[in-house]
Amino acid sequence: MSFDITAQKILSKQVNYLESMIEQTFEAIFSRGIDQRIISWNSGAEKLFGYASHEAIGKTIADLQFIKFTSQQITGVENLIADTAPLFLALLRVTVLKMQPAILPLSIL
Repeated sequence: MSFDITAQKILSKQVNYLESMIEQTFEAIFSRGIDQRIISWNSGAEKLFGYASHEAIGKTIADLQFIKFTSQQITGVENLIADTAPLFLALLRVTVLKMQPAILPLSIL
C-alpha cells in the first residue's frame, strides 16, 4: 500500500517558507490562541518589546504589560472592530513600557 504525499510536501515547504519570512522580518509579529495566550513570537517582537520568545510564549499581553490602553483607546478599538472588516490597520497612541510613548501600528486579525 502506498500513499501520494506530494500535496503534503508542497504544503510543508510553503509553511516553512512563511515561517522563515515571519522570523526574518523587522516587524513585530505574534499570534495568540483562543485563550489570549501568546503562541508565537518573532524576532521583531523581541526587539520591539524587549521580551525573548521563551519569555513571551504562554503569557498574555496583560502578563507582559508592554502596552497600556486608555479607556478611550479601548473604546476606539472596539468601534473599529464593530465597524470594519476582520482585517484592518489602525494607528493608536499607546504607552509602551520599556520604551518611550509612541504611535504604533496595530493590526487585529
